[in-house]
Amino acid sequence: MFARVTLMITAALLLMGLGGAVSQGAPLRIVIDSIHARNALQEPDENQQYMYHHIYGYRRAFGYLRSRGLVVDEVTTGRIDEKLLSNASMLFINLVSADLPPFYLSEILAIKKHLNTGGSLLVVVDHTNCYYHAYKLAPLFEELGLRVHTETAADRLPDTLGTGNGWVAITRFAEHPVTRGVKNIAFQTGGTVDDRYAIARLSPQGWGDDWQWQPYGESVINKPGAAPGFFGNWQRDANERSGELGVIAAHSVGQGRVLVIGDQNVFGDPFINYLDNYKLWLNSINWLTGSTDLTKYGDYLVWQKNRVLAYEEPQRSAFGNTDKEGYYNFFVALGRNSWAFASNDLAGDVDALIFAHDDYELSSSNLDKLLQLLRHKCDVVVLTSGVAVKNGRPSMLQQVQQKLGNSIPTLRRINDELVRTYTWEGYGKFMMIESQALYENDFCPVPENKPTSKQQAVLDAAFQLLGIGLRATDRKE
Repeated sequence: MFARVTLMITAALLLMGLGGAVSQGAPLRIVIDSIHARNALQEPDENQQYMYHHIYGYRRAFGYLRSRGLVVDEVTTGRIDEKLLSNASMLFINLVSADLPPFYLSEILAIKKHLNTGGSLLVVVDHTNCYYHAYKLAPLFEELGLRVHTETAADRLPDTLGTGNGWVAITRFAEHPVTRGVKNIAFQTGGTVDDRYAIARLSPQGWGDDWQWQPYGESVINKPGAAPGFFGNWQRDANERSGELGVIAAHSVGQGRVLVIGDQNVFGDPFINYLDNYKLWLNSINWLTGSTDLTKYGDYLVWQKNRVLAYEEPQRSAFGNTDKEGYYNFFVALGRNSWAFASNDLAGDVDALIFAHDDYELSSSNLDKLLQLLRHKCDVVVLTSGVAVKNGRPSMLQQVQQKLGNSIPTLRRINDELVRTYTWEGYGKFMMIESQALYENDFCPVPENKPTSKQQAVLDAAFQLLGIGLRATDRKE
């Protein structure tokens, strides 16, 4: 009898260690803290759809979790307490904001008890002391044994997405359930985390760009009434930490698990489908809740219709590049109108495929995958033609024609842009746009600006070429 009781207690403790005090068979429950942080989880109305914080809401991230049967409860008033966290597998704390209440001692103790008894916590931080989140989190983090930094995670080419130092490419990962299958992720000006528990790091050229501030928390530009500044000088100074600094930390507290992610935008609607960011999200929730079903990445890829793949080589960013000649603004617009991904993984089924340039030298494996997609009537659009010839490289068209034979294009103009369409019997269309100028950031509106009529006409034409609005089953064979 004693042995049987002991086994029952052990099994219960193991269950609690995977997902808090959740009864066996009950749906996993996530509590979202909208008491201390702002979470744009509802679809924005017409007045909000071009507001920065609504654009980067986590609607896709949590929407998918709901679609897989997880219960997502958002709490907006009151305080975090034991009752709120009872039967919760995970507590989610997004980037906290100075205009919202502090963490009271009772809340900190409730969170720690939640962790001690097998619950989990996901905290999203950001650069420097953005919105004073670092200072507001400091009492909670101290109780959980975590260090707080007020610095930006900065790096240099080739470990950035463009010429700036803040949008960083992260490829250095420790072996951990959260990083399994993750090869490339990217931050949009994030922050550093506690190095002792880091499972993802900057390059050896990286550094923590210290927050520069003035007395009373005013801006670096010392003007009365100036908005607070949350950046450094973007220079690697002698007194700043440098090297392979941590940007994601995984920590244990009691029987529970804590994960700290150094950038809010990494899981935002425009960027969650960039490279392996979505895998990082699914792995994170899997590790924190024990929901192993989430690591079936293929289910996520086909969750929405109109799947468009924007071909992105991690060492040559285009759709993640905000420089004037980059395509980030176009990628965000594409994502507003389709289930868009940016990756160099051509495996799987997609409705349309778009390339930023015509001079990609595809590996034999990727060329075979491209031909297979064409064979399944996937249409291909290349935004820039002539670059390959200019650089003395074989164009993508030439690489395809070596396999499928020559094809005489049909010509048409869309918004004064010449489009060459190549076809082979039984294959999808291969379309090349003569000039890229209308799709670069210098012309495409930033995500926070509503497109002008001319800009919208260009976007609509591109979406028409990509067949956005048609399901794969609606396409003419």
